[in-house]
Amino acid sequence: MDAVPGAVAGELLDGLRRSGVIVTMLVEAEDLSAIEVGLVSGVAGFAVKPVETRTLMAAMMLPGGEVLTPSGGCFPFRTLEDVSGLSQLVAGLCPDPASVQIALSELMNNAIEHGNLGLGFERKGELMAMGAWRNEVERLLGMPEHAARFAYLRVECRPREVRFLIRDQGQGFDPQPYLNLDPDRSVEPHGRGIAIARMLAFPELVFLDGGRCVEGVVRRAG
Repeated sequence: MDAVPGAVAGELLDGLRRSGVIVTMLVEAEDLSAIEVGLVSGVAGFAVKPVETRTLMAAMMLPGGEVLTPSGGCFPFRTLEDVSGLSQLVAGLCPDPASVQIALSELMNNAIEHGNLGLGFERKGELMAMGAWRNEVERLLGMPEHAARFAYLRVECRPREVRFLIRDQGQGFDPQPYLNLDPDRSVEPHGRGIAIARMLAFPELVFLDGGRCVEGVVRRAG
């Protein structure tokens, strides 16, 4: 469904939820209030306009497991541009949106490049040294085998916290070496995203499903 004014949307969504209907909501790129209404009312999937058909389909065909819960809504994303806009939008749900936006961006970019596209640590370093990292990511995203490969950001609003869960469709990895800043990697141009996310917004990051899924929590004032 398309977003409608808050009070009307709330009543409509509550009715759909009571009927057991799984709802996907289309929202404007800056309409945080519509997202809040949708999350409170049990919307399962969100797609930010303008939306491609494949993105809408991804929002309607959500992954299973811990990503899909009655109290959280999922946003599909697959490009660096998606990460930029979506991280900024949902960070507005938090007390310190600037820090959360940076932290989410780091984790979401990891989900795309390392997860969905399989770009390894060493290969990324080589590409960055040549100034070719972004071009290679865009090339990989354009390949037919990656066209329908999405990552998902689940957002769950609770009275005293906002929970973010990011899932990719990659092979997984061991996050342990990347949880803290490593002096041995201080000269590398990358490899600090997870540690930065922990320092800025998510001190208790939890990795699940062999590294394919990561969850962070932001506390709200009680």
